[in-house]
Amino acid sequence: MKRSQLILLFILLLLVVGYIWLRSRSPRESLKPVFAVDSLHVGRIEISQGERKIVFSKTPQGWKISQPIDWDVEPDRFGLFFRDVIKGKYATTVIGEGSEAVASYQLQDSLAFWVKVWDSKDRLRTQALFANLGHPFDYFRYAGQDKVYQIRQKVASEYQPDLAYWRKPNVLSISPDRLFRISVRHPKNSYVLSRNADLWHFKDKVAEFDVPPGNVTMAKIQNILAKLDAYNVMQGEEAPALQDLGDPVCEVDILLTDKSQRQIRFYKYQDNYLMTVDNHPDMYFEVIFDTVFRFTRHAPLFNARVGELPPKGAF
Repeated sequence: MKRSQLILLFILLLLVVGYIWLRSRSPRESLKPVFAVDSLHVGRIEISQGERKIVFSKTPQGWKISQPIDWDVEPDRFGLFFRDVIKGKYATTVIGEGSEAVASYQLQDSLAFWVKVWDSKDRLRTQALFANLGHPFDYFRYAGQDKVYQIRQKVASEYQPDLAYWRKPNVLSISPDRLFRISVRHPKNSYVLSRNADLWHFKDKVAEFDVPPGNVTMAKIQNILAKLDAYNVMQGEEAPALQDLGDPVCEVDILLTDKSQRQIRFYKYQDNYLMTVDNHPDMYFEVIFDTVFRFTRHAPLFNARVGELPPKGAF
């Protein structure tokens, strides 16, 4: 090897060694948990922004919403929130400090998105305020402090305290094998569906027959009762008075095989419909017309066989 090549190789080796030495001497970014409590010992969480607030409480059955209503959480969304936020870590490098930094990053108390965490002994452990300025990651500070940090997650924009995104949408979940009798009343008809083993029987003032196996109209009623969802909930001052809604446009009474009962009522409300269910007496659930329509079908549709077109006017 030529002398010039050896010199170049030696210089290159020195550069590599110098780079490794400088890297080993440079300070490494330190990561810390945002919330100073073991995730297994979190007992209560509150998220809020302005007047909107949701409180989650840990129960022996799992996490529930305890405010503004008592309800099951939507497990997928809550799981992501717990992973990204409650278990989240941040770089301890201070991005900004002082009142000007707090205002610049929109982390004022009245503007920011708050997350408060209590431990299993109901002691408030951490209060963090988050904001997003359209960047890939959020900025945050701790309550009562003016040091601003960055968390490598989107928090404020992803986890807003809107109840519709956090509550499990199921209002009722009755499997077909638990149904014994379904009584329906609406302005155009009243009918009863009763079950004997796997066979359903239809009866109204005019017609009486066994519902053919695989009947689509019957299947749609069974399917919606198995997963009766509603994302918007009204209660308290935001809900209309029952007397202002007038008569129900449809009433559904359900008798289950264990002799328990459920009562569903639908009311016309503005451009949509409100539903009441007897096991949630203080709440209105906003539903679309299709939910009501499933129960207000005419007798010939219940008598149609698979692949058979119903008579004209049956709709």
